[in-house]
Amino acid sequence: MASYESVGSGAISLENLLKALKCTQELRASVSSLFEKLSDGLKVSAGVVGTSASEAPQAAGDPEKEKNYLADFRESLSAINSDVEQLEKVANAMSIPQSPLTLGYLGFLTTDPFVDRLSLSQQVIQTYKWASKAQSQVYNALTALHSSMPKRSQQGLLSTKRLRRPVSIYTVPPQNVDPIIQQFLRYSPDLKVTYSRPFGSPLVLEVTCGRTMKAIVVLRGIAVEWTLVKAYHEDFNTENGKGFDLWSSSRYLVFRKITQHAKAVALHYGVQVSPGDFPLRPFLVWLNSYKSLFSTPCNKCGKILHDYIPPTWHEMRAAGVDAYHEHCRP
Repeated sequence: MASYESVGSGAISLENLLKALKCTQELRASVSSLFEKLSDGLKVSAGVVGTSASEAPQAAGDPEKEKNYLADFRESLSAINSDVEQLEKVANAMSIPQSPLTLGYLGFLTTDPFVDRLSLSQQVIQTYKWASKAQSQVYNALTALHSSMPKRSQQGLLSTKRLRRPVSIYTVPPQNVDPIIQQFLRYSPDLKVTYSRPFGSPLVLEVTCGRTMKAIVVLRGIAVEWTLVKAYHEDFNTENGKGFDLWSSSRYLVFRKITQHAKAVALHYGVQVSPGDFPLRPFLVWLNSYKSLFSTPCNKCGKILHDYIPPTWHEMRAAGVDAYHEHCRP
């Protein structure tokens, strides 16, 4: 018989339940052993194996055997009494919860006939208890953080500083965009750019990079909103020839890749560094580097073509532009 000296606190836990079940099993085993001895009588208690029915009265009339039988009977009763006391000790240590746990539909999991699924309900209950404990600890930590925060306010410090008014690159008036474009083109004579406003306020630039490719750049304020790259002999006109087609991509893979890179570069230069700068200037410089697309070798492998495609990835450096293939880019 096992001994349980410490049964834990009064809260019902899985460990206490297992101890109670273990004590119950030991008590049932002791009671079953007692009834087996009672049913077998002196024959089993005396250790007489193979005694026939005619010899059983003689064994029962032996005083020594009867004495041993009574001693075994008292020992079994003592074991049962000890098991009952141990079970009562474990049961008293388990207090009934004041508010029972409402399982809802989870209670039907225990009725599943498949044995390998019976542990799911216990796992769900343990998970719920763990989540409740974690929520309580988070609440205590939040209370401790609020109590340790500095009492002084930061409003006085912020009010004494003069905050610079942010300049948005998306809200520049159209009359201020045209002088910026003209000033930039004055210092870039090798870049051919024509611009118009076919959609109203947004400015549409048609950039020609040598005799290699053309690009459409749509501006919102002075920020690049949309761009599309095609071959030099391709056009951006619609089917009726009355406007720009900003959605039909190029027929060639190399210019479709450059379009993807151009959109990424437009997002990269979309953050204005200072009020005197605008993201269109470095974007157009980067776009103009593709005028030598089919004659500039890769900066890593030294080849012009790789899988029949020239270096389509260009990186702006202080000393110039580095060209890379898709598989050679750093």
